[in-house]
Amino acid sequence: MAELTKKAVQEAVWEAPDTAPDRKTRPTWWAASYLRAIYGQVATLQRTVTAQTAAITALAGQVGKGADTATAVAVVQQAIRDAVVKVDVDINT
Repeated sequence: MAELTKKAVQEAVWEAPDTAPDRKTRPTWWAASYLRAIYGQVATLQRTVTAQTAAITALAGQVGKGADTATAVAVVQQAIRDAVVKVDVDINT
């Protein structure tokens, strides 16, 4: 029976995720790498949900007020700024 080394376990269990930009040059990851990647994704999702909640609340507050589009957009933008430190917007997806 082959020796079960740390490297053997890593290669057998911790394959790099398909989305890893360095997958071709680093096909396996340590568990800590996965945890950092997951934490980053969760933090991004939390910021997104916070921004979306602020935007929805701001939009709902404009219903029935007869506000024009520019006013509604300004209210939503300010609500998002107040809710989160930074929002990443990608209009290409």
